[in-house]
Amino acid sequence: METKALNSQSLPDLSLQESGTLEGLFPLAVANNLSITDALEPGQAIERTDVIQREIQSYYTIRNLHPATGAVDLPGGIGYMGVEIDFAVS
Repeated sequence: METKALNSQSLPDLSLQESGTLEGLFPLAVANNLSITDALEPGQAIERTDVIQREIQSYYTIRNLHPATGAVDLPGGIGYMGVEIDFAVS
C-alpha cells in the first residue's frame, strides 16, 4: 500500500505519519529507494512500511494530521521582512 507526499513533507515527516516513529525512517527510505535527505515532490507515491508505534500513528491518522517540515518558499517583496533574513533579533 502507498501514500502520497504532500507539499513540504520530508521522508522523516512521512515516517512519523505512517510508522509512528523516526525508527521507521530507514526502512521507509530503503523500501522506496531513497536517501533520508531526498526532497519529495508533492504527489510522489511512497510505499508504506510497518507501523512501529501504533498509538502515535493512530494519533496522526484519527486527527488527519500530516507533518510537513520541509523547505517552504518564503514570501518577499515590499512590506515583507523576515526574522534573521532582513534583521536580527538580539
